[in-house]
Amino acid sequence: MVAIAELPGVEPESLNISSQGRTLTISGERRRESLTDSAGYHRRERPYGEFSRSIQLPETLDLAKASATCTAGVLTVRIPKAEAAKPRQIAVHGQ
Repeated sequence: MVAIAELPGVEPESLNISSQGRTLTISGERRRESLTDSAGYHRRERPYGEFSRSIQLPETLDLAKASATCTAGVLTVRIPKAEAAKPRQIAVHGQ
């Protein structure tokens, strides 16, 4: 399973990804941009502050082997299937 979150302006160091039971939680903080010129802003469209999102996962995933990458403001969390959930081949033996 792959979970993808678009997080423009969020530093990877400010992200926190945790799991408890079947719940995956992504939280972090988008910091407010500081004014660099004296003109100021008429309108700001990018929100700032803390955020948190939780999603319920199927039981067939192995959260212990999850991995996450954040590139160009896109967070990708990969969670493999648990070994017990993968299909198995059963050999047939003759007598």
